[in-house]
Formats: sequence, C-alpha cells, structure tokens
Amino acid sequence: MKSKTLLVRRKVTSKRDQVRQLLREIEDLLDDIADADADASWYSPALPTDAVPDRLADLGRHLRQMFGYEEDDEYLADLLSARPGLRDEIARLHDEHGRLLALLEDVCELAGSPTEPGSTWNDVESHYRDFTRELAGHYRDEDALLEHAGAAQVC
Repeated sequence: MKSKTLLVRRKVTSKRDQVRQLLREIEDLLDDIADADADASWYSPALPTDAVPDRLADLGRHLRQMFGYEEDDEYLADLLSARPGLRDEIARLHDEHGRLLALLEDVCELAGSPTEPGSTWNDVESHYRDFTRELAGHYRDEDALLEHAGAAQVC
C-alpha cells in the first residue's frame, strides 16, 4: 500500500474517531435534555440547551472533512486497482455523503440557534437518531469495502 494511501486512511480513521466522540456528546446532551424536561414537571430547573446547535455545527465540520478524505482518489486506490468492478459501489458511497450532510442540516435547523430552538427537543432527538442510523449504515458499507481492500492485498 502506498504511503499516501496510508496517510489518507489514517486521516479518515482519526476524523472518524472525532466524529464518534461528537456523536456521543450530542446523544448525551439530548438524553440530558429529555431527562430535564421530564424533571421540569417536578419543578426542577431545566437544562441549558445552548450547546446542542454548537455541537451539531462541529459535527458538520468534521463530517465534511472526513468525507473529503474519503473522496480522495488515494483512499481506495488499491481497492480500485485490484477490483475495478467496485467502482459503482464506491461512487454510491460517495453520493451518500451529500444525503447524510443534508440529514444533519435538517437536525441543525430543528435545533435552531443556541438561544432559540427551531422545534421541540423530541423532534430534534428523533431526527438526530434517524441521522445516526443512516451514518452507521454508511460506516458499515464503507468498512465492508475496506475489508475487500485487505482481501485484495492478500490475493
């Protein structure tokens, strides 16, 4: 495997770790908001929600960077040279990037600004969970392609 391919894969792996961390942080924030809303009926103070839009914006930035690395010609170059028939599957995965970013943008719009949400937190959480399921499926498909790349190198 060429050094540029390894470098791009390391960047993707590092960025994916950062994305996973942000996904956990956002999930925790949304869980805390849901718990605070339930506690509000018992006159407990509500949890500040201003961190959610900022974290979602951070997530968008990291995803765009990660997708850019994934779309680099070197990222799957060894796989394409060994199995050119997978070109359509790789193109499909690249096409998903725009759809995933649009789903995240929908969540961002629902979350609104740090001072005023655009929707209920239940809607934000529901759309966020839909987004994370789609992203997890994308990761699974991409990982399967990378397994092919490993098999291609062994052959």
